[in-house]
Amino acid sequence: MATSTTCVRPGLGADATERAILHRVDRAVRVGERELRYQLERKDQHPLAQADELLDVLVQLEAEGLVESEWTFRLTARGRERLAGLADSTTAARCAS
Repeated sequence: MATSTTCVRPGLGADATERAILHRVDRAVRVGERELRYQLERKDQHPLAQADELLDVLVQLEAEGLVESEWTFRLTARGRERLAGLADSTTAARCAS
């Protein structure tokens, strides 16, 4: 796992990286990865915004007890199609009985 010093631009050390991430997480009750990346990129011009290492830094911050994570899920277009198909088959089965 990468440390919080990976992918930081010159003059932007681990403390500044940690501060930027903690600041953005603190400003929201809950923030998803996409929104965090957007905030870091648009508001802070932070190099981790589009880097894979952002997740490593977040895991490290969680291990230190500074943030906590939870999974969120959303349906994809394919998932919505399947759900519609399942709903249709359930309705057809009820009508047949």
